[in-house]
Amino acid sequence: DRSEIALVARFDLPVPRQMPPIRSPEGSWAPLADAIRRAGGQRVHVLVYPAEPIDPDGPGLPHRALALSLRDGLERTGLILDDVLCVLGDLDAGRYWAYDCEDPECCPAEGRRVDGRTAAELRATFVGMGRAVLPDRASMVGRLAAAAQTDPDVTILGAAVDSALQRRRDRISRDGHGTWARETALRIDAALRRCTGAVPVGMLSVDEAAELIVVAQCDLPARDALIAAAVRRDDLSELLDVLTPVVRRGGRCLGGGIAGMVAAVAYLGGDGILAMSAIERALQVEPAHSMSRLVYGAIMGALPPDDFRDGFIDSLRV
Repeated sequence: DRSEIALVARFDLPVPRQMPPIRSPEGSWAPLADAIRRAGGQRVHVLVYPAEPIDPDGPGLPHRALALSLRDGLERTGLILDDVLCVLGDLDAGRYWAYDCEDPECCPAEGRRVDGRTAAELRATFVGMGRAVLPDRASMVGRLAAAAQTDPDVTILGAAVDSALQRRRDRISRDGHGTWARETALRIDAALRRCTGAVPVGMLSVDEAAELIVVAQCDLPARDALIAAAVRRDDLSELLDVLTPVVRRGGRCLGGGIAGMVAAVAYLGGDGILAMSAIERALQVEPAHSMSRLVYGAIMGALPPDDFRDGFIDSLRV
């Protein structure tokens, strides 16, 4: 069987309060089923990774009601559910249990060991792409976690953002918005090119990071032009390495703009997990942030990153 994975959909449990629900208001799984079909999927594997340990003598597997609801809801739409599993641990030393099997010979109380033979191959492939293999979701979220407000770098960047805003107001008052936007975008684009072209990837100066935060929040066409330039240069991965420290130090400045920019760049580059982390971060400070909602809709609608990229570039030509 040479079946290919058409879609990987990932949800946090519980769903963060600022994120839209994963089911429709009436509790239906139909929107998820529609997304699976749009991606070309026909068969489904459900894997639940609980945070808590599993007690073989306990009351049962965690999240059982949710897992079986998902199974039943997707089957009602005509999809085929091959597995509904609870997985504990990692690829090297994990165990798994089936939610819908009570045969002790097939599914013993202590669970079955995860076959870790392919783990080394997967890690090597990922490293070959120039990406680090993170041990858990906390490490992924940590890439965008806000630095402490007492961190001197946060204070310095916050002051630089205030100064950049004042320069923007003064320049727009004197020369008009177009002149400020054009010159600032060119200046930031040059800085991003310098950083993404360095080995290892460089960092923006404090003033450059401040101007980028202002543009990401206050000048959406310029923000989109910067993203499109990175798409054309094919350096989205490097751009993420430049942007994530800015989110950590300045993600609370102004609003969700800089985190939303990371969400778009991540999904355009095919990194849906980082995109969701960035969306969560943006919506924490600005619940109605438009770019973050747009990327979230693309992810939940199973819009392939390549299609999202084509639509994004085409929208700039209109």
